This record gives sequence, structure tokens and C-alpha cells, in this order.
Amino acid sequence: VETAILYASRLDREVDEVWEVTAPTELRVQRVMKRNSMSREQVLARISSQSTTAAQLHPLTKAIVNDGVEPVLPQILSLL
Repeated sequence: VETAILYASRLDREVDEVWEVTAPTELRVQRVMKRNSMSREQVLARISSQSTTAAQLHPLTKAIVNDGVEPVLPQILSLL
């Protein structure tokens, strides 16, 4: 299942494991500003509205870091 609203849609209850792609906040802000021509304030508001607390996370959540430094594919392969 791939979804931006995993917890809001309650689909987290239907899966065995969650792979969450993460990146530093500033990098996320810059990427969205460039991609969507949005202001910094708009992007931060969107990030804030989509935030999930640790208590809401699926118990088997695995992180994939997409920071432009650490290669993503080896991280995915190690989770398979």
C-alpha cells in the first residue's frame, strides 16, 4: 500500500509493516517549494498538518532516509 494518508485512512491497521521515507525538514521544505512553487510558510503548514506522533506510528515502522547523501536503494534492499 502506498499512501500519503496511511494513518488518517486507517490503512496502517491492514499491513504488517510500514516503510516510512524520511528526510531532514529543511530538505523537505526546499524540495516542495521547488516542485510545487509554494512559499516556505505554505510548505511548513502542510508538513505540520501531516505530522504523525510517535504514539500513532505502526509498531513495525522502518525508516528509509532520502537525504541525497545516503543511497536509497541499498536501504530498500536491506528491508526486503
